[in-house]
Amino acid sequence: MTTKQQNIGRRLEDLYKQQEKWEGSAFKTSNQMLYGILQQCYALEKSMGAEQLSELDRYCTEQKITCKSSAKPIAKIIKCVFRIDRRRVSTYVTALRAAKEDNIASDDLSTWLEKNGGVQEISMRRCSNNKPDAAQRAVEARQVVMHRPVLATVASVELTATYKFKSPEDVVLLLASWNPNGQFEIHQLIQSDSAIEAAFRSCYKTATSQKQIQNTEQMAVDAQKQTLDAIDAVSATLSQKVA
Repeated sequence: MTTKQQNIGRRLEDLYKQQEKWEGSAFKTSNQMLYGILQQCYALEKSMGAEQLSELDRYCTEQKITCKSSAKPIAKIIKCVFRIDRRRVSTYVTALRAAKEDNIASDDLSTWLEKNGGVQEISMRRCSNNKPDAAQRAVEARQVVMHRPVLATVASVELTATYKFKSPEDVVLLLASWNPNGQFEIHQLIQSDSAIEAAFRSCYKTATSQKQIQNTEQMAVDAQKQTLDAIDAVSATLSQKVA
């Protein structure tokens, strides 16, 4: 096996460690390291042959990383590197698929991501340009719903006993009824993936409307900031002339 075709597991472990380092030290401040990791994932998929694809599947099985049988290699690679963070996995995979459709070379990926507004912007634009299918609607709604303020928190021995842990980012459904005293009574905890996806799909319309409102509000904030910056610049210039 050539250096280019070295053990897939070793390369994925190395990328996973880079991802951990990025997340721990520069997660919110540096996109350059993220883009570098994504570029390596993108290049890895392009370099893989049939033997390495089988090795990738074996690695997923060994690491207990679940992927749909229909998942593309890039989706499996991203999931191996970013592990349990489903929201980021979906966003990154969508952005890299867009790059592949645009025939972006591996060496040009980082520059392409920056020029197109970053992975989040590319992912959202891709979803808006293509009529989303049921699964895409669930993913897009989830990205908005799971970042909303928490309405309430509940805990009980009964709920804990019923819950089967999957991951720290696991989502469940709580089937509840309203009580005239103002409380909600929880009757069932549901962890069915199909039921949860259906619930997110039902949130799609309001979730995407909320996202559009958020984008409009952000544009207004950015415009106001630009105006204030321009005023400050003019004021500074006038002050210098007076002095």
